[in-house]
Amino acid sequence: MIFCYIGGMSCAREEATGITALKGPYIGQKPPGMTPELFADELLSVEGHSAIGVSPTPDGNEIYFTSWNRGSGAAIMVAKREGRFWLEPQIVSFSGVYRDWDLGLSPDGQTMYFSSLRPVPGSTEPKTDSDIWYVRRESDGDWGTPIYIESINTDMHEVHPSVSSNGTLYLFSHDTEGKQMPDLYMSTFKNGKYEEPIPLGKEINTEHAEADPFIAPDESYLIFHSNRPGGYGFNDLYISFMTKEGKWSEAINMGKLINTEHRDFCGRVMFDGKFLIFSRRSEDDSYSHFYWMDAKILENLNVERVRI
Repeated sequence: MIFCYIGGMSCAREEATGITALKGPYIGQKPPGMTPELFADELLSVEGHSAIGVSPTPDGNEIYFTSWNRGSGAAIMVAKREGRFWLEPQIVSFSGVYRDWDLGLSPDGQTMYFSSLRPVPGSTEPKTDSDIWYVRRESDGDWGTPIYIESINTDMHEVHPSVSSNGTLYLFSHDTEGKQMPDLYMSTFKNGKYEEPIPLGKEINTEHAEADPFIAPDESYLIFHSNRPGGYGFNDLYISFMTKEGKWSEAINMGKLINTEHRDFCGRVMFDGKFLIFSRRSEDDSYSHFYWMDAKILENLNVERVRI
């Protein structure tokens, strides 16, 4: 048994290095069709913990995600493939002390961006508002020391980073008192640093909450969730496409194949472009599971958008 400290509360976890019976690509899961199916639920989901923000590496040999519990905090986890088989998930080397969550891998899999309450440089006190950090892989394949992105972070909550191939960073931000609805922002990388984030336009942001952005590597589409009226549940997944004119299209609901009366959120597309994967809360809203489906749904939605 290993004892750790997450989000200000002690917790205990088993040493998770055992080899499972799961083997092959996608943690041995049979690829789904156009109907969402549970993804590796027996390995990645634990009752009472929300499984959010799943991010497979481009080579498919590692799958990162956040294990979140409102009581004991959050940590970034990884399930790795060893030969044909998959190992049980364990906390990554730099996480498990402070509350870390909402990770986003760069398209090449060499940099991880994440949200955290860890102390900023020069302080020993955990933050009360979340900031965005990044960490790079080292030559041995493990992760190095997390780096604070000072030019992005403020006294607001900066959450859920997602980065394109050219380094443009998307995130959402809101105030610490809950008076301001979350909105989506972007920050370009110029001259070796990130510029001050700017809010996305009215095609994306509304007077309601917009959160959990996922940007396509080529910035051809943006997936996020919102609680705006007209959806199927408390919050739904939406998508906006980049037009030929270089502007974001009006965001559209991703439809009843994906969205339910429950909370559907944190949509991502695997780096091979074949599958959409997202989180869905349980019926009692106490925890969440991963679901996946054929990414052809995105092509269908774009055709439908143009037709409207």
